Parts: sequence; C-alpha cells; structure tokens
Amino acid sequence: MVLRKSPSLLLMLKILILATCIGGATGNDVVIGCLLLNNQEVLAAQLAADYINSQAGFWSGSTPNFVRINTTIDTGNGWNALRAGCDMLYSGVNAIIGPGYSRSALLLSPLCENANVPCISHAATSPSLSDKSKYPYFARVVAQDTKQAASMISFAVENSWQKVCILHQDDDYGVQGALETQKAAIEANIQVLSMLQYETTESNLTTILRVAAAAQCRIFFLWCTNCQTAMESAVSLGLGPSIDIAWLLSDGCSFDTFAPRPSLRRKLIGLNCLAPGVPRHGAVFNAFTAAWDADAYGDPSPYTILAFDAILAAAVAIRDSPHPSAASVPFTLNATDRCVSTLHSPHVTWSAGSSVLDALQTSTFQGASSGDATLRFDASLDRLNGRYSINNMQSYGMTSGVFIETANVVVSSNGSVSMETLLNTQWTENFDPRPSAILGIDSRPLRLISVMGEGSNEPFQMADTLNPLCARCYDNPSSINTECPNECYKGVTFDVLRAVALDAGFNFTINHIDASYGYTSVLNDFVLNGDYDMAVGDFTATASRAGIASLSYPYLDLGLNLMVSKSIVRGSSESGLELFSIGQPFSTGLWIAILVYVVIFAAMFWVFEHGKNIAVPDWHGNVYGTAVNKAKTHLRERKHGKNTIATTDDLDAFKQYNRDSGVVNATYWSITALAHSTDLAPITIPGKMLSMTYLIVNLIFVASYTANLAAFLTAQNEDTQIWQGLDDIGTTFPFDSICLPNLGGSYENFWDIKFPNQRCFNCRTGDANWTFSRCLTELKDPSSKVQAIVGDSTINDYVELQECDVQTVGSLFYLQGYSFLTPPNSQFMNVVSQSILAKREDQTLEHIFGTYYGSGICDVISAQDAQDIDTTQITLQDMSGLFVIGASFAVLSLILYIRELQIDKKLDSEKRRLSLELDSSAMKQVSNAAFKVQDHTVERAPFDFEI
Repeated sequence: MVLRKSPSLLLMLKILILATCIGGATGNDVVIGCLLLNNQEVLAAQLAADYINSQAGFWSGSTPNFVRINTTIDTGNGWNALRAGCDMLYSGVNAIIGPGYSRSALLLSPLCENANVPCISHAATSPSLSDKSKYPYFARVVAQDTKQAASMISFAVENSWQKVCILHQDDDYGVQGALETQKAAIEANIQVLSMLQYETTESNLTTILRVAAAAQCRIFFLWCTNCQTAMESAVSLGLGPSIDIAWLLSDGCSFDTFAPRPSLRRKLIGLNCLAPGVPRHGAVFNAFTAAWDADAYGDPSPYTILAFDAILAAAVAIRDSPHPSAASVPFTLNATDRCVSTLHSPHVTWSAGSSVLDALQTSTFQGASSGDATLRFDASLDRLNGRYSINNMQSYGMTSGVFIETANVVVSSNGSVSMETLLNTQWTENFDPRPSAILGIDSRPLRLISVMGEGSNEPFQMADTLNPLCARCYDNPSSINTECPNECYKGVTFDVLRAVALDAGFNFTINHIDASYGYTSVLNDFVLNGDYDMAVGDFTATASRAGIASLSYPYLDLGLNLMVSKSIVRGSSESGLELFSIGQPFSTGLWIAILVYVVIFAAMFWVFEHGKNIAVPDWHGNVYGTAVNKAKTHLRERKHGKNTIATTDDLDAFKQYNRDSGVVNATYWSITALAHSTDLAPITIPGKMLSMTYLIVNLIFVASYTANLAAFLTAQNEDTQIWQGLDDIGTTFPFDSICLPNLGGSYENFWDIKFPNQRCFNCRTGDANWTFSRCLTELKDPSSKVQAIVGDSTINDYVELQECDVQTVGSLFYLQGYSFLTPPNSQFMNVVSQSILAKREDQTLEHIFGTYYGSGICDVISAQDAQDIDTTQITLQDMSGLFVIGASFAVLSLILYIRELQIDKKLDSEKRRLSLELDSSAMKQVSNAAFKVQDHTVERAPFDFEI
C-alpha cells in the first residue's frame, strides 16, 4: 500500500463532524469521549460509531439506541489532555479513547482510575503504561514499544548490521522506546555504539549527531514523533540516508509526514520507517474502507484504523459487561464535584466501570486492524500480538519520494519475531547495496572485551573507584558489565590501548567480565563468535591461543616466577652457622671468634718470649740476667730468715716485677697489635716471625671488618639463600603447596607441561574462582598450606611493591608476552600490531610501565627504613658482645689494680722500715767505729708477704 499525502480537511467538514458527534443524543446513548491525534482519526471514530449503530442486534437487546462520540485533538500537552478529560467527565462518558501521545496518557490515566472510567488508547505505546499497579484503567489496541523495539532489531538482523546507534527524544515515549531497543539489541548480540537523546520540544538532532558522527555511527535508529524536524537536521549535517548511512524511524510514516517538503523527501530516499501494520483484508476492514472516502481524505494511516478499533473495543466491553444496563449509562461528574483535585482524596466513581474493565480483558472481536483474526488483550490490557510494517522512502522517475511498504514484522505474545519481505529496499536513488555498519578500523568504535575483578588484575585492569561514574564497575561479576564508562578503566592495559588507538586512529567502547570467568573462556565465548572485535588485557600469548585467534605483537614481555612469603625468606637466611661470618659485624659468633683469635696469639707470643723478653717474665716472674731476677733472689732468701743483705733497690725492682705479668703483657701485645699500635717488641726469632704473620693477618682482617661494618650500617641484610625459582617446586616447596591463579588458562597449561601428573594446591578442584587475590590471601595466612604462587612476573613484581610481607624469588621461566586478541584473520590486527611496535620503539610503553612499577608503598617503607638505618640500626643487642668484653676487661683491670695497690702498700711499708733501719745503722756507725757499714746494708726482719 502506498501511503499518500492527505489534503487538509475543510473547516466546514470538521464542524459538521463534531456537530454530528455531539448532537442527536438520547438518554440511553453510549457516549465515548475521544482524544485523537488529527482529523483523519476523528473521521475514523465517527465511522466506527456509525458501523456499530448499523449493526442490528449489536447490543443484544440492550437499551442503548446508538453510540455517539465527543472528540478533542491531543496536541501532546499533558495538561491539555487532563483538562479535556475532565470536560468529558462533566459532560458524561462511558469510556475515553486515547490519548494518542504517551506523555498525555501518563497524566490522563490516573484520572481514569480516579473515576473508574476505562481509557483505551490507539497510539500511546510507552511500556510504562503496562504497569497495572499504577495505571489499572488504561488499555490499548496498539502494541507497546517492547514489541516495536523487537521489530526494529529484527530489521538490523535482516540486514546483517552488528553495530547500531540509538537516538531518541527525551520524553517517556522516546526514553522507554530506546531502552527497549537497547535491551533487544543486546539479546540479539548487536552492539549499541551510542545512545543519545534530544529535546522533544525542538526535535533538533544537530548536537547529538555531531557526537554520534565522532563515534563513527553509521546505522541510526530514531525514536521520534516530530520526525520531519529531526531528519531536516540530519540532512543539513550531511548524515541523511546514503550509501554509507541508514536510518530507521520508530514513527513518522503517516500520510502527512514530510508532506510539506517535497525537496526534503527527495533527499531522504532510502529512509526506513516503522509503523503499526494493518492486514488489508477482513470483514471489518472491508467495511471501513467501503465507508472511507480515499479520494477526499487520502489513505488512512495505521493509527487512523486503530482509532476505529478503539471505539469498537469500548463498545464491545460495555455490551459484554455483566451489567450492561448500568454500563450503558454514562458516568457524569456533578458541577459541585472537583475533577483533578480529588485524585488522592475521596471522590465520585462510576459503579459500572470495573465490570466494563473486566469485560474488556476477556472480550474478543474482529477489528479493522486484525484482518480475519480477532483482536485480544493480555493481562496488562495490551494488545496481545504486535504487527508492524517497514516502509521505505522510494522514488520513481521524477517522483520526489513516497513511502512504500517493503516488509511486515509480526511479534507474538511470547516475544518471537517473524519478518516477511514484500519489496526490495531502496537505499539510495540508484538502489545501491545496503550500507555497512563496518567501514574499516576508523569507521566506528571497536567493541572491546576485557577481564577485570576487584583487586584481581592490578596493575593491568582496574576501575577508577574514586570517580562517582564508576560506582557500578564491579557489579554483577558473573556477567558482562556494560555499565562501566570508558573513562573508568585504568591500568597498564588501558593506557597502552589508548596510546595504540591514538596512533592507529580508532575509537572503542569497553565492556568487561570478572577474571574468574576465565581468560580462555572470554576468548571463546565473546571474541571468536564475533560479539566483540578484540579482547584486551593481561592475555598471555600462548601457542594454543595463537591456533584459534589472531594475536597482536606483545605489548609487554614477561615470564613466570615464584612469589613467596618473606617469613620463608628470613627463615632460610637465619639458618646455618654464623660463627666466622664477618658479614654480621655485631654477631655473638664474631665476638667469640675474635676473643679466641687474640688469646691464641697471646699464648704463642708468651711461649716464644717468656723469660727472654724483659716485658714477658716466665711463670715464676723470672727474666734472665736482670735486676728483677736478683732482687727476687734477695727477697726470697730474706723471707726464709737468711741474713741476706737487701737494699731499697731490691724493693723498687720487686715493685716493677709486680707490674710486669708475662701473661698480661702477652695479651696486651695481642690486643694492641690487632690495631697496629703495640709498644711491645719481640726479641726472639720465633716471636718476630709470629709478630709479622699476626700483623699481616690483622691488616686484612681490620680492613675487611671495617668495610663490612660500613656496609652493615648503611644497608639491610641481603637474602643469602640462592633461589632457583620454579625449579624449587618439588624440592624446597612441595607440589601441593603451590597455588595457581585463574585456573584453566596459561598457568595451568604450564603446570601440566612442567609437572605432569603432579597436583598443586588448587589444581583440578573444578573451582573456577581461584583468582590471584584468593591465592595471595592463602599465601599470607600462616595456617594455610600454600607456600608459593606461580604467576606472571609483571603481576608478581607489582604486588611485591604493594604487599610488604611477600616477595618474588628466582629467575624468570617460560618467557612470553601479553597480547591483544581478535578473531582469526581480523582486518584490525595488522594495524594494531604495527601501532604496538611503534609505541615500543618510541619508548611510550616503557613510560607507561614506569608509572605503575616506579615505586610502591613497600618502596616508601624501605626508603624510610634506609633513612633510619644511618642513625638507629646499631642496637643494644648488636653491641651486647662488645659491652660484655669491655665490661669483663674493665672488671679484670679493676681487680688487678686493687691487688697491685695492696702489694704496693706492703712494699712501701717495708721500704719505710728499711729506711728506719738504715738511719739507725748510720747512728751506730758514728758511735761505734768498730762497725763498718758497707753499701748501706743492714740485717732486717723477714718479709711478711708472698714473693
């Protein structure tokens, strides 16, 4: 059917119709109020009343004489619709047909509920109106937008479009329609590149079309009511239908759409439009067309025919009501009753309204829009099945463009969709092939899938949780997250992606799923089937993946290594003997070793020098051929009562002997020689050889000790354990103490190759939720059996910067890389790989890695510790050995000092006694010349102290 332009109705004709609708009433008339979209629908409503009145026995013996209508034009202003509804209630009505706009119906429906008067719309399609808890008295003979959205997506499937853009006006009709289209697109695996809205009052798409063009949109689905103004702005931007661009409108296929602008219609050749479909057959349809004057009024629009059926639906419900007599009496508000103000307060209601509503739900009848079938309602009082026609703006010769019906779509009550193609679609004036949604890597945003779990993929895939827009990025981990905007994704992967996209010249949108889903599963389920153009993330480039997908040039080289707890590392470094380790300058073992070393060389020095060196007496204090030896002989003989001649020089020599202990002096030499500052020299050949050897050894020892002491004071002790990394598995670490993150991926493949028939801690458990963070939790738990994690070196190194109680050990193994993955033979892969290589060569990727691996919290702590080491690392415990040795020698020195004081006191006392005897002897010599004093000698009493 060709939908032609309808001439404007003459004012006299409108006056005549309205007068017919209102006049001629009797007391038993059924009055149906109408809020319709245009004069064509007003004519259809009157034809419906005439059709009912002409049907003998329609009322089955009931009292109504005929149906009359009371009409008002719905302009789309909700408050005007509400005012018109109140006027109808004051005049008296049995039902209200309309309104035509969803935004008007949302305001009028509560008024219908308030009065218990059914509202039956022929054109309001918003899904919101299906909510019976809010709009129980609203019904419609047109299918709601859920079915219309399914029809639009079926058109995309028919034309093999995998990428579409949705534009919509900002009222309930546009918003709900766009949301239903997006939902249907997701179910059909069609990517919505962009969904943008514009102001209904202006219907100008200029602003959002610029945004859509930047997103490389090529296939546009437009939810509109004033579609002419919307398409004018598209044409002005050069985005009208063409060989590269396709449009499908949700409305605007009526006879007068684009009628005033033949030149515009010419520019819209190829435009597609969706409208309610009407079978062109059936008894009621034939009756309608017979009464319709097409020459005078033009071909009726689908909504005109639906207005006809809405009148039929109201009349059938009134007739089939359990109380038809009461139902046929119009409900009328008294002049004292208030209409709008009583919506939420006690109000007057129509007692027969609920029975009419019940009859409407169960009634079936043949309408002008149902063909040979019957028109039925579902539980929400929506039309049970939806039928739509797809109309295509075509041109023939010099014709400026008319809509031609090219396909029919039927959406059943269970949501299944079937399409029947009637004619070929004309995409441009020359019937060129349909536009493609894919025009190269820069033609549209690429749809990318990644893996990202909260705390599981750092530093590669993370969400900016500080941004309020990113609050839902970690919601629903078991399914694909489509609610995380592009700007919320951060980390090494996405920084690399942005650098590559800028270089290659493409845009993208990102979705993600939790890492527990499995990397290989993501590749198989979402990329290889064509749902997404590319998988991005920390995907390891393995041979198995290269066999089923295209891999980019690696953006990061890596290998596998081990992560262990630092408690294990410290335990290995503290085990073993440290007795002779000069790397620990303050260890107890070192102090013992020095003490033994000094004592051995002191003993050897005494052996070689005693009795020969004046400073090293033998065990009896003898030093051969010295005054000390003679004095000791005199004093020893005197002690035993011999009348030996003694002198004061003997006492002085003995005092010196008391100070010269051979053992003490030998020890003194050993200690002072250790520091190269001794004042004792050997006199024997063996003593000299010993001294040379000792001094050389001491030179090396002191230099080494000083160097190690300086290093100890400025650096932390290093791990002395030699780690092999993965080769420690099975030896240092039992097989079942190793945790593998992300089972089912490259880690488990490595394990099966490296350690066949060996079971790790979580291998073959069937649990797919073994993320890295879960393994890390086990590793840090002292009660857990896990001792190490096998992981990518890049992730392990990053975690080591953040978790200060773990560290990586050993060398890298199984060297590989991280790559982006696409389906085999993807047209994008060569461009992406070239850009990755270019970014590696110009150091861009190295700079990106530096921002994440430059430093971490553990580096900050280590730096603070290093700063503290200069002044605080030498502790009392470190110095305890030195304090013990120093204190011991101090006590020994004090004891020797006290002992020396005692001996000196006795020697001084004897010296005074000897002096008195000498003085007495001198006096006797003067008085007794017979005595000859020689060398001041004198007899004296024996000494009373030990010699």
